[in-house]
Amino acid sequence: MDSKQGEETDGNTYTGSPSPSPVADVAYQMPEGASQRGDVSPQPNWSQQSPQPKWSQPFINQYAQNTMYQQHMQQENYQNWQMPAYGCDFAPRFGAPYPPRASDNMYPPNHQLNSMGYQQYPSWHSSSAASSGSLRSLGSLGRGDNRKKSSKRRGKEKKQPVASVEVHYHAGMTLHQIKGRVVKVAKDQDGSRFIQQRLAIANDSEIQLVFDEAMLGIEELWNDVYGNFILQKLLEYGTDDMKEILGREIQLVLDEAMLGIEELYNDVYGNFILQKLLEFGTDDMKAIIGKRLHSDTASLSSMVYGCRVIQKAFGELSKKDVANLISTFKGNVLLCLYDRHGNHVIQKSITILSSMAKEARESGDDDLCSFFLSSLDPIIDEIVRSVEDLSQHSYGCRAVQRILEHCIEPQKTKILDSIIACQKKLLEDQYGNYVVQNVMTCGRQSDRDAIFKSITVNNSVVKFSTQKQASNVVEAMLRLGDANQRQKIVQQMLDCFCVDQHYETESAVVSMSKNAYANYVVKTALEVLEEGQQRDQLYSELLSNLAELEVVPFAKHIVAKVKTYQPNPKD
Repeated sequence: MDSKQGEETDGNTYTGSPSPSPVADVAYQMPEGASQRGDVSPQPNWSQQSPQPKWSQPFINQYAQNTMYQQHMQQENYQNWQMPAYGCDFAPRFGAPYPPRASDNMYPPNHQLNSMGYQQYPSWHSSSAASSGSLRSLGSLGRGDNRKKSSKRRGKEKKQPVASVEVHYHAGMTLHQIKGRVVKVAKDQDGSRFIQQRLAIANDSEIQLVFDEAMLGIEELWNDVYGNFILQKLLEYGTDDMKEILGREIQLVLDEAMLGIEELYNDVYGNFILQKLLEFGTDDMKAIIGKRLHSDTASLSSMVYGCRVIQKAFGELSKKDVANLISTFKGNVLLCLYDRHGNHVIQKSITILSSMAKEARESGDDDLCSFFLSSLDPIIDEIVRSVEDLSQHSYGCRAVQRILEHCIEPQKTKILDSIIACQKKLLEDQYGNYVVQNVMTCGRQSDRDAIFKSITVNNSVVKFSTQKQASNVVEAMLRLGDANQRQKIVQQMLDCFCVDQHYETESAVVSMSKNAYANYVVKTALEVLEEGQQRDQLYSELLSNLAELEVVPFAKHIVAKVKTYQPNPKD
């Protein structure tokens, strides 16, 4: 092949009277007698390369030209020919001179192309084979030239990352086999897992090896996605001296980087290291961390990772340090309660301080009990002042319920009195109804009497039972109230009547059984009502309307229960 074949000479420019493409020159010859329209189907002639006549119209079949080029290259360089993996990328531009299309059969059919190893459809993706040797010399004739220009506009193409060599770690390996590469191995997912598993059973020399190298690369490991676990394991399995040195080194890294304690406490990986320091660190180290937490407890509690460190500190610091730490929330309780992260810290504060106060009271240490209660009082007071709003909030209602469940009597009395004062409004609230139910569970008998009065006044049982939120309170009263209260609720259900969709009067029990929410109240009444005349009357009312209830989807549980009912024989 001519070495100048790929150059754009004056005869191959696209203005004036161009000469034929060098690819087309050697590809086809027009037989004698063939017309421009294609009466005769010419066939490739690779044995001779005679000059082609000048054609008058451009050839626009890109696929055919691509096939011609491949056949020509195979003939010229048969020994070293290799089919491009993704086809050829040197289709001529429109406007270049090409031979006229003689007929549809002028090129080999698809089955012949497939038998020669060619692709059936063209592809404009470049390949390593098409971009080397003599193929590159023809690049100026095809789209490869345009692609190079367009790549400049798009910017430098991103290189694919080189695949790392896979290393297999097995149970027979020791940490001495990765000596000098501990930091690098720790930042690899499989390597980090290997070191963690090995540290759990390693001897002192292996632990010391990992510790020494980890200290040299602590800046890389403490907030690395895999490396941070190695530091956590060193805090768990290392000696007391190692834990103390590690704690000082972490603080030194923060100081040199001019980072505050909150940067590490709220770091996605660093917070776990601090939790391990609190869990396995020395008492002096825990005290230092506790003092640092005092500076900004409220803001750390509102952070996604900082709140976890605060809660961990509650369980690991000394009791007095925990009480002092919780007392710093004064004035910021509502800010934390309305936060999706801070509300968990306040709940934990209520739970742990109440538990400490109970233990101190049971042990007879009234002074210590008073100290714990005084630390919790700022939280209780702020909640009591806003109990109505907090009880109707998705986060605030949780803290109110924790007080009801865990606080001792003096503090619980404050919150109970505040809730009862607004319980009528909370009955029908989507969050407040849970607070009212908790009052019936953890409150005084007087509190249950007040709630009972609210749901039965003016025959309101049927009205509350048909409401989504209030029906939960009616069910809770049937379960938690005394026998007299249950009978009064069921009697209202039996005595009242409702008007159905056809404006006909029917029993309230039947109407409630058809309702999406009230049917649960009827079902609960059937379960908890004591045996007797009232219970038989309730079943009798449902049995008389059984055919009507069987076609109602909401009443299917009631129907199943009524069908299994067997009245007690009369004496």
